[in-house]
Amino acid sequence: YWLICSGLLNSLLSMLGESQVTARTSQLGLQNAGILLSDLTPSTLSRFEPSAKDELLQRVVTIFCSQRTFIRRLIASISDNCDAYGESFVFSQGEGAVRDKAAGILFNISTLLLVHGQEVGRTHFNDALMLNDVSGSNMIVATVCSALLDAFSDDEGTSPANPDDRSFYFDVQLPTVKSYLMKGLTESLNQAMSSLDSKPAAEGLIKRLQLPRTCLVLCRSEKLAESAFRLFEDVVLSLPIDFVGDLILCDRVALVTLFDLVTGQANKVPQLEYSKQMFAKLLGNLAKAGLLPKAVSSFGLRSHAIAALSAAMLINGGEENIDDDEDSIQRICLESLAIVLCGKENDVTLTPVESRALASAIGRVLSSTVLNRFFTQASLESTINDATVDFRLNRAAICQSAEARLLCAMAHSPESLGVLSKIGGLEAIGLIAHEGEIKAVEAVRKACDMNPNLVVDVETHLSIMDALIGSEDKLSLSTDTNLRDVVVKCLGIVTTLSVNSDTRDPILNAEQSHDCMRIASSIVSAAAELKLGTKSASEASEETANATATKLAEKLAKSSIDEVLQIDDLVHIDSTSSKSDPTPKKSDDPDKELEGVVAYVGSVQFAPGDDWIGIRLTGTSVGNGRNDGSVKGTHYFDCGEKSGVFVKRAHVRKQESEPNNDDSVENPVIPVPPKPENHWRVLVASDGTSLEKASFLLLQSFSRSKQHRDVIMNNREFTSALAAAIRSSTNIDFKLDALELLSSFTMHYCEPEEELMRLFCDVIESQTRILQLSRDRQEQSSSKHLLGVVVLGLQNFISYQNAGDQVKPLHAATDLFIFLSETLFSGPKSRRTAVSKTDGILFSNLTSLFVLFLGNEDTRKVLSTTRCMSSLIRFVMMSSGVETMDCHIAFSNKDGEEYWEAAHTYCLQSLMYIVNDASQKHLGTSYAAMIKQCQPSSNAFRTCLQHISDRVHGGAPAVSARQLLIKLERLS
Repeated sequence: YWLICSGLLNSLLSMLGESQVTARTSQLGLQNAGILLSDLTPSTLSRFEPSAKDELLQRVVTIFCSQRTFIRRLIASISDNCDAYGESFVFSQGEGAVRDKAAGILFNISTLLLVHGQEVGRTHFNDALMLNDVSGSNMIVATVCSALLDAFSDDEGTSPANPDDRSFYFDVQLPTVKSYLMKGLTESLNQAMSSLDSKPAAEGLIKRLQLPRTCLVLCRSEKLAESAFRLFEDVVLSLPIDFVGDLILCDRVALVTLFDLVTGQANKVPQLEYSKQMFAKLLGNLAKAGLLPKAVSSFGLRSHAIAALSAAMLINGGEENIDDDEDSIQRICLESLAIVLCGKENDVTLTPVESRALASAIGRVLSSTVLNRFFTQASLESTINDATVDFRLNRAAICQSAEARLLCAMAHSPESLGVLSKIGGLEAIGLIAHEGEIKAVEAVRKACDMNPNLVVDVETHLSIMDALIGSEDKLSLSTDTNLRDVVVKCLGIVTTLSVNSDTRDPILNAEQSHDCMRIASSIVSAAAELKLGTKSASEASEETANATATKLAEKLAKSSIDEVLQIDDLVHIDSTSSKSDPTPKKSDDPDKELEGVVAYVGSVQFAPGDDWIGIRLTGTSVGNGRNDGSVKGTHYFDCGEKSGVFVKRAHVRKQESEPNNDDSVENPVIPVPPKPENHWRVLVASDGTSLEKASFLLLQSFSRSKQHRDVIMNNREFTSALAAAIRSSTNIDFKLDALELLSSFTMHYCEPEEELMRLFCDVIESQTRILQLSRDRQEQSSSKHLLGVVVLGLQNFISYQNAGDQVKPLHAATDLFIFLSETLFSGPKSRRTAVSKTDGILFSNLTSLFVLFLGNEDTRKVLSTTRCMSSLIRFVMMSSGVETMDCHIAFSNKDGEEYWEAAHTYCLQSLMYIVNDASQKHLGTSYAAMIKQCQPSSNAFRTCLQHISDRVHGGAPAVSARQLLIKLERLS
């Protein structure tokens, strides 16, 4: 039967291969050929003995190998405009019927040739499709292959009904035929794309076929993935990236598929790792061209992009470092990930979940890459060791790299900081911050807020301090907002670490600490100069510089200050020394200098400074001194009456053993270099108050350390500039910060500071006037805050002030207290109900100052005036807690209740100490009369005192109230 059928099939195909076949003949012939071929199925062939089956298949294959013309006519019938394959068959029913019948027959023939025909069959198949040599006909072959791929459907509806036949159809027949067709398509398109004449047509075919998308989808097919990947690698990757992007990025499925192939999900390509690299390369190039971010955003595929690109960076086992080769897959994907994650400001932005995921996935490789690049750069710089070579651009490139930007973005999330700190991330970020990169500095700020120990443990605090110091060098190059923000944040980080008990010592003991403090001082000085409106050093006149140089030269000519004086040195004394020094003035010849022997060197009790020289006068100078070696009861050295003097070191010079009388030799004029330009002025001028505020905070935190505090306190130029700016500035915030800093120094001075005392008194007087005149509540509150700081500073001065020097500040303080208490007492009730914590602090500081003054008779007299005592009485009544009184002040915890209670106690103590017979005589009136005049109703003050003394747990106020009641009763 099959011998007859095969002979019939051979004759039939030969006839159909001839030209001039009618439509009727074509239709009947193809129908019969299809019937004969349809029986060559696995289910039919299974009935044959193996040898008979093989013989039959070889006979059929031989028939088809000899029927190239027929096969090509079938191809022509399926494909449009393929005259090179011959004439197409014609049916009376139309082209659709011809194409379907031809496709079915051609598929069966292709299967027999490719599956059963071995090498001979495959050769004849290639020959029939013109695949053996596509040159000159590449576009024709490409068109045919694409048409056949489209015609050979993998639709379940067209598959065989028999399960065995269907399985063979999908598992063997269809994949085999399509693989060969894709191979032909690959070769033909490669040829077509290499020719300028055929390239436009090839691109048109690729676009019509949606070839990139098709390849990506087929790479997920286990049977077709190898052929599809070859087509993708040879054709798609060679296309312009814009062209490919238009075809892939317009389809969400295609983009998701590409992401999945990169990560290896459903990737069936046999060369898995290599294919992942190629897909990653495409993905990276799309991102590099700026095409990917928009598509990712529009399709909502951000998570897919992060997963795919992160996975691509870890291809080949996730090497510790990603090299700098721009064409490497890891580098491309790294750059692409940074591009995809960029926000509107071109900064990498991450959600907390994304930060944590990325830190866990690629945090280690990014950290290692950054560290390695910095170490390599450091090695290069140490090798070259040339000061003329500027390496800043190299380091800046590292800071702007994708790995650095991603690390800094991750570190903005507390969720990822813990992960990064364990894998070297914080060290890497510290090196980036060292170069002044704002994002890295902000990341360190986050880490500092979360756990300061993390920052110090990896010595990132040193990088921040170096960045702060390095910003000073950048001032002459740039004064942009970015630099200002870096300085502000670095100051904040150093301050935060310096006030934390766990991290304080590493900050203050670091070599950079003094430079950081110097920079903060320079910023504050620049702010003070701006408040004063003074000129900078570059604006100072040349005449001023020359005058300074001349003055110093004359001073050096008279006194060799740099010489070390020792006991028994012979010296001359300048007769023009300042009147403020206890230096002798000769009564005889005003032009004649005193001479003597050094008898004492060092500090003294009667004046500040450690540069005092005690001199025992000799020769004609004996008797022209001021003391006998003792001043104010303190003995310093022995000498005769009026034969001893004390002078400052600047007014003394050693006697020359052989005076030089050669007038031709002139003392050289030593030029004094102008004060260096304070470049911070420009940056401070462009800032609001953030720079100066951050600088003040750093100085205040550093001033808790003695070695740092001494440096600031001994910088007289700095403290004088602050004092001058406080007097002239209208900026209340600057005044407050400056006064808080100066007030913190007062408890550490060991001798009177007249300038600071005068400043505090002036501030109290000026701010009291503001309170008296202003109706602006904000301004009043600011003034009270400032006054509270100043009064607190005054308290620290009292212990070493002379009795006479205490009167002026006490007058200023009592005037302020009288005004404040009378304003509350006599004003409307709404004013008393509006009291705040600031009011309580100010009253507490004022009244505690009064208590400190009670030990001196002169200051007690100031407190014993009618006005002051009346105010003390009124304040006691207001704060006594007697709610029935109209003058009652109600305060709670939020109003600073503890400060009001303290002020109430201090007032009672002051009154209890002052009220006595002597002070009543000093008043010139009785206490009863004074109390009657100042209390709102009869016996109001006694009622308040009684209420205070009756408290169960009254404490010191109750004791003072009872004693005061007894005293008033006795004095009445």
